[in-house]
This record gives sequence, C-alpha cells and structure tokens, in this order.
Amino acid sequence: MERVILKSTGALGDTVLMTSLVPRLREIDMEPVIAAKPFMFSLLDNLNIELINHDDLNGAGSIKVFDTSKYWNFHPESKPLHREFSKKEKSEMAALSEWMSYTLHFDYHLPIKCSSRDDVKISLTENEIVKARDYLKSISPDKPVVALPLFATTKNRNLPRKTIEGIVKGVSEFATPLFLPFADVKDFPAVYLSDKTPLRETASILYAVDEIAGADTGTTHLANAALQGTPDYQIERVNSNKNKILWLLGATHPKVTIYDGNRFITHTNRLGVCPLEIVCGAVGYSTTEDAQRRFGGMPFYLAGGKDKSACLYHDYSLSEVSRCMNEISAQEVVSNIHSHIRNLN
Repeated sequence: MERVILKSTGALGDTVLMTSLVPRLREIDMEPVIAAKPFMFSLLDNLNIELINHDDLNGAGSIKVFDTSKYWNFHPESKPLHREFSKKEKSEMAALSEWMSYTLHFDYHLPIKCSSRDDVKISLTENEIVKARDYLKSISPDKPVVALPLFATTKNRNLPRKTIEGIVKGVSEFATPLFLPFADVKDFPAVYLSDKTPLRETASILYAVDEIAGADTGTTHLANAALQGTPDYQIERVNSNKNKILWLLGATHPKVTIYDGNRFITHTNRLGVCPLEIVCGAVGYSTTEDAQRRFGGMPFYLAGGKDKSACLYHDYSLSEVSRCMNEISAQEVVSNIHSHIRNLN
C-alpha cells in the first residue's frame, strides 16, 4: 500500500475526526499516517495507525501530504459554495468528518468514498474504563457525575461566564459537575481534572461519566470517538450510550457537529439570532479577506486580538461571547441534563 500523511489544523477535534478517513483510504490501497501533536500519540495508540509529529513534517520525504483542513472550502454552510449542491448531497455529507473525505476527493482527486461520522473512533481498554469508573466513584460516591467540556479554542463557541455559573449551580443540586483539563476558568465550585491528565485518561473518564454537556470542543468529539470505538464491556455504573452527550451550540450547525444519538440545544435559527445562518466557526479559520469573499460580510473579532474567532455582528468585538451562544440559558441546560439523568434511573 502507498503511505500517505493526513494533516489538519493540529487541534484535538480535527485529529480525532481524521480517524474516520482511515477505513476509506485503506479501501483504495492507501495506508494513512496521521500527523498529530506528540501529546496525542498515546491516544491513538491502539488504532494500528502510524503517527508523525504534526509540527515537523520535514522527515516525511516524498510521502504525499493531504491537508484535510481544507474542508472549510467545501462546507455546505460556507457561502458562496464552489458549486451548488443538491439537498441529497448536503444531507449525506453534513458532518465535518464526511467533508474531510470530500476534500480528499476534490482537492486531491482520490477515488475515495464518503467517510462516516460513525467511523470517528478511539479504542479504550476495559481496565482503563474501570479505573475511570473508580475515580468517578471516589469524587462522587452518591451522586452522578456530569462532565462539562465547555471551553473551546475559539471564543465564539463558548458560553458566557454567568451561564456556566448557573449550570454549575443547578447541576450541583443533583450531580457532581466535573471540568476537563485546561478549563479557562477554575473558580467555580466543581471538581477539576488536572491539566496534566493524559488524553487517554480523559477519554476514559468521558466514557465512564454519567452525563456530558459540552460546547463544540475537541473534548466533546473525543467523548463520541471513545464511545464509538470502544466495546461495551457492560461495566457496572458506566453509561456507554451516546445519548448521554448534550451539545450546546450556536456558532456551529448541529448537523455539522453532532453524532447519532446525541442531544443538542441551539437557538441560532429558532430565535433568528443570526440572519446569515452560517457556521461562524469557519470564520475563525479564515483571514479577514477570505471571510469577506466567502461569507459576503466583514467579520468582527474580539478586542485585543488574542482570539482568532469572529462573528458577523459588529457588537461581537466588545462582547464576552457570540450572540447565539448568549441565547442558551443555564436553566434549560440544567433541566435537560436533570430530565435525562432522571429517566435513566
């Protein structure tokens, strides 16, 4: 088989999503090598995939490098499109993982079939999950645990502080809130995983936890990948069903992000918050000129230039988060989580 390198933005979410391309490439006699950050190597260990340092591809030699981050160019919510796609094409290729395969087909002319979000997989062992389950019991002997991966790398996908504070307060009445490594804020009354927690351990905890309420973050994608790629070992007090994941979305369209069985809350279209109905997450990966060309409007960035995310509302530059994420209330999030946990018991 010809070895080829799959490269993306280097973000955790994109790296996890690239696992869906592995079976499609092997079908056409190509052996994928995933370019990943070194701290992600152990996460991908049991997938039987060769890995290479994302930040140092000089040693790749003559091996072809396919940049899957170009999927934004074909994204159905990124306007204008290179060409008009039918409703059938949009419905079949809605997820980011599926549009990565579309990129390989059109940009690199590979005879590849459309990948599936069901092929986004990380494999964990039974021992890793039992260890995670025991840790969760130690921090919350009598109550369920709700993991909160709420901090994205681009701020237009985040909830405002007051909403997170309300979620923590509400969840604490019936469960133990748990924040994942690298939480932006660490002064809420909750349990915090150490920033030194290995990714496989984080994935195992996500697999074993009772409920997950997350923004569009790599960690929320990681949770789905672990649940899809790990056998159901039937371990006591472990909920391995993907419906325990609740996405909190505004700057990302649900069809692009969620997996089969997941739940979600979004108000972008229902409240008419964004008249353009585009995926603003894409703006965060574009130059100002490119965003104007593709979206037909001037993106506004957060004051201070510390964040690459943007929004087409002029008040975003002075806001804590994007307008659509601000529309999600703590009360509806807590109510959704509480109702789902109650129905499981």
